Amino acid sequence: MNENGLHDRYQVPPGNKEAEFVDEDMKVLVNKRGITDLETLQIAEEKALAFAYANLIARMNMNDAMTSEFIKAIHAAIFSDLFEWGGRWRTVQISKPGAIWPPPAFIEKAMQEYESTCLVKYPGQQLTDDDTFCRAIGEIQGEFLAIHRFVRGMPARSNS
Repeated sequence: MNENGLHDRYQVPPGNKEAEFVDEDMKVLVNKRGITDLETLQIAEEKALAFAYANLIARMNMNDAMTSEFIKAIHAAIFSDLFEWGGRWRTVQISKPGAIWPPPAFIEKAMQEYESTCLVKYPGQQLTDDDTFCRAIGEIQGEFLAIHRFVRGMPARSNS
């Protein structure tokens, strides 16, 4: 915790479930299962991720368009059983030393722009070789992370 009483990883004030922790070290987010141990929460997140991916892969095909709504649905499939905010754009301002992400009020617009300028360039049926796929994923992931649309996007593996 820093001198302002805020956690250094996500500098947000208390009072929002996205920013509430169950432990004094502020490493375990408030969750629907009442998990208080970081390792147990990480395992639950990884199981939810594997289950959601298996279900999504079974239902998707190359003609499905990647959209902002689909991204929220993926996040909901992974995290909604664990966290109240699963599948919703974040509602808290987050930052860490050296990085500040868009304020919550701008996420919807940023994701719409991301969809219309980045995702639309890479329809699945055109990603037919490794080089094209890797180039596409590099841009898609880089732009996606710059928006930081969720408090968490995937299970954390470090204790930082």
